Amino acid sequence: MELLVAAGLVATILLTLAVGYSFISRQIVTALKLKNLYLQMDYALEHIALHCMSAANIDPTMFFAPVASGTLDTKNALRIEGESDVFRITPNNLADNAWYEYYKDAAGNIMFRVDGTTTEVLIDKEFNPTITFQYTGGTEPNYMSVTISGTAAGQPVTKTRGIRFWFVDIVK
Repeated sequence: MELLVAAGLVATILLTLAVGYSFISRQIVTALKLKNLYLQMDYALEHIALHCMSAANIDPTMFFAPVASGTLDTKNALRIEGESDVFRITPNNLADNAWYEYYKDAAGNIMFRVDGTTTEVLIDKEFNPTITFQYTGGTEPNYMSVTISGTAAGQPVTKTRGIRFWFVDIVK
């Protein structure tokens, strides 16, 4: 009888340890996925802000429409001409500029492209990301918001950042 009680206690303890380990490992994986998504979103928003700050021109197809106050005009991609070295801005020298593009590719990644050739994945497709560039009517013509959304471990995450252009207006 004592042997059966001991075996039952050992089985209960082992089952409790297995369930606890499973729970803790799932929490760690979830936290790592969320942290990875947050890091990629922060990097992408900072990347966009740095390149937009030095923008000297915007692709004519990418201009926002002048809309009524409080109304949103949104785009899913952005193509700008800016400094090739964002830390060395030369507004009077357009020869050292490059064309930058932010967009979602066919595979589902949020991408950054330089001069139509060099590309970089900013946010991985595993997070099902979306990117939206918004201009709100009634605000300055050189200010927009960038919203990036994604899902990690079944939890939706959204980040928005205001971006100011110094050398070009984005509304025409």
